[in-house]
Amino acid sequence: MLTHPNTRLTALSMRSTTLSTTAAINLFNTPIDNKTLKVLDISYNAISDDVCVAMTAALQRSSCLEVLYMQYVNLSTTSAINLFNSLIDNKTVRVLDIRGNAISDDVCVAMTTALQVNSCLKELLMEDNPISAEVMKCVVDSLRVNNTLTLLWLPTCPHDAKNTISSLQEVVNKNRESQGCQAKLKIDYSYR
Repeated sequence: MLTHPNTRLTALSMRSTTLSTTAAINLFNTPIDNKTLKVLDISYNAISDDVCVAMTAALQRSSCLEVLYMQYVNLSTTSAINLFNSLIDNKTVRVLDIRGNAISDDVCVAMTTALQVNSCLKELLMEDNPISAEVMKCVVDSLRVNNTLTLLWLPTCPHDAKNTISSLQEVVNKNRESQGCQAKLKIDYSYR
């Protein structure tokens, strides 16, 4: 149905549907062929590494998907790295919501590389992920190169990252000015 030439579906929410691995893999194969699906929400489903392989392949070839909601999908470190690597070549995803996935510092290199290279991503929502002050500094460095990200939601701020917050605000404001829009930086200021 989603790949039928007359399909005009632009948004699909599969939030909290307990997708099977097979169903999720089939779902990620759909946006490749579907030219109208722009928003996909798979939040609150357990996403395995096998599903993430299909998802990253779909993101690398996508010509339409603009918004991907993946809140609390239990991304493994490998899956999170693959997700950010797929964003390096992706030209369509503008919003990535990966809140609550226990994304750790091990994902830092892939994330910062994607942020440096990707010229499409405008909003990255990462609240409820255990990111250290060091990773926040890497994000600042990558955003000095990237001028498209205008909305960044970060997790609870580590106590030793107070100085990094002002740098992040400066970089996001620079992007806002270059894009002529309102930038937003949201950080949970309840220090860990």
